[in-house]
Amino acid sequence: MADKEPKLAHLEAESLETHVAVCYERYHHFNKSLKDINAKIDKNEVEMDKGFSEVKRMLLWTASTLFSTMLIAIFAQMFNFLG
Repeated sequence: MADKEPKLAHLEAESLETHVAVCYERYHHFNKSLKDINAKIDKNEVEMDKGFSEVKRMLLWTASTLFSTMLIAIFAQMFNFLG
């Protein structure tokens, strides 16, 4: 590929049509790469949102379980003092 670059640059300098065709191919490849990167970023964003939802659900479950356990312990102590 490195051997082709000087030859290609020389051809582009001599012919506008060649330059336009080569620029089109470069732009097309660059644009495709950007679209691929954007698709990967979007996919990662969706996966992260799903993961955060699972973490939120787990934290809510843990907090409610701890709250329930503490409430039961308080009621047990109240009934021990009364009884």
